[in-house]
Amino acid sequence: MVGLSGRSKGCRTCRRRKIKCDERQPLCARCERGGWTCYGFDREVSFVSENLRAKRRSQKQAAIRAKNCESECETTQLSTPQSGFSIPQGSDEEGNCMISVQSSASISGLVVWQPQVMVMPADCTVQLFPELSLSAFKNDIRISFTLAKLFSGDRDVVEWLSLGYNSGDDYINCGALKALSSAFYGRMNHDIQSENEARTHYVGVLKRLSRAIGNNESMSLDVLVSSMTLSCYEMIASSSFGPSLLHAGGVGRLIEVRGPKRHRGRFELSILESMRVSIILKGMFDRKRVFLERQEWKTIPWTFHAVQNPMTKMVQDIMCDMPGLLEDFDNVFAPEISPKEHKMRLGQLKTNLEHHLCLLFDWRAAWESEYPNSCYERSPQVTDGPFSTVLYFYDFEVCNGLMLYHSLVLLITEIGIALVGADFNHARFAQGTNFVCTNPLLQPPGVSLYDGAIEVCRSVDYHISPPHESAGAYCVVFPLKKAHDELPPGSLEHKWVEDLMHVIARQSGFMSLQSVL
Repeated sequence: MVGLSGRSKGCRTCRRRKIKCDERQPLCARCERGGWTCYGFDREVSFVSENLRAKRRSQKQAAIRAKNCESECETTQLSTPQSGFSIPQGSDEEGNCMISVQSSASISGLVVWQPQVMVMPADCTVQLFPELSLSAFKNDIRISFTLAKLFSGDRDVVEWLSLGYNSGDDYINCGALKALSSAFYGRMNHDIQSENEARTHYVGVLKRLSRAIGNNESMSLDVLVSSMTLSCYEMIASSSFGPSLLHAGGVGRLIEVRGPKRHRGRFELSILESMRVSIILKGMFDRKRVFLERQEWKTIPWTFHAVQNPMTKMVQDIMCDMPGLLEDFDNVFAPEISPKEHKMRLGQLKTNLEHHLCLLFDWRAAWESEYPNSCYERSPQVTDGPFSTVLYFYDFEVCNGLMLYHSLVLLITEIGIALVGADFNHARFAQGTNFVCTNPLLQPPGVSLYDGAIEVCRSVDYHISPPHESAGAYCVVFPLKKAHDELPPGSLEHKWVEDLMHVIARQSGFMSLQSVL
């Protein structure tokens, strides 16, 4: 690799794996041949706080000046007899403070230094050594900190968040980013003033958003990105998950109005991919099907751009159907339908659940073939739980896809048991799957629900460890919620998940996560 010594020009994936990169752009061939996700050649942004260093430098300079001043005073005192040296103080006719220094005549030819009389206003306050003030740069500091820490590693999210940083104050998303960054910076650094300023920005952005939507600007990217940013803000500022889901529902309606063809551009597609799971979670919370389950929303946006993570997209496509399954379950037991209608709806839903289980187990077999030897065991680095070893993966997106798979199997089986009772056995639908094991540390398709939940728990340490942290916490919250529902109440693992969720909320800055369980 040509360049400066010690500065590799390889892609981010090869640099992380510490191997030589062929440097083919935009995606290197080595990652493509090895089945790895190439994260490109952009350098990751790192936030370096200079506050402490600047403060120490200012204090050091102040100490040096004070020492020099003290030395000068000692020299003057040694040169002047004590009886002939006085510092009278008084005030002039206008009430100003007067400080003068008088000295005796020269002794033995030694000329004594005599400073001038200094006149200052009475209300004047003098600070000899002021500390360096960074208040003029506080927004830049907070935004840089947020872009570096929040959703670190997720290039798509950082891209649309940065839109507010590159826009002027006339754009709504600029104010939305200030609200988000002030809230996140204040939460992570215990800065109450920053959190208060975040609330002020938030109120102003809400007013501007309501006017923009009323003026038929709802299809603009400015309005869409601002709404997405406020959804992230609520995850940090609110102690409940509801406000964030409420904003996610609003973002979903804006995306639906724009239509799938408006999201075929690279930037617009990244917005859709970033919000898919949030929109689905909102639909599951309301138990109402979402527009994302329509086939046009699973195909048209990717017309001009190849899918970066095909396996993750496939399992998210299956996840898009989950709100509709929950709505169909409620319709089966609607009080106004006849017994005949009830029986027909029950049979249709049971068939649909079995179909989705088959899709999931086929996906799991394809995932196993696509990503052999994708994980390894190690001792816990972040969490302190009941597991002596935990699972770490070589790729973050690969891990996320597997965790979504486990959560969907748990959810569908839960619906099936509630529908027809304990006779609903998910394992029998995995028997016809063409599964070839290449990851001996992972559970195969059709294992018990408890084993699937434990596998989710063993991946949490990887999710919330650097560099994932906040992004990993957001991705693992839904799988961890479903694992918690499956674990026996009162068990060691069940209690550990409850305590862990509070730790994740505090460390990631997403305070709303503590209310998920």
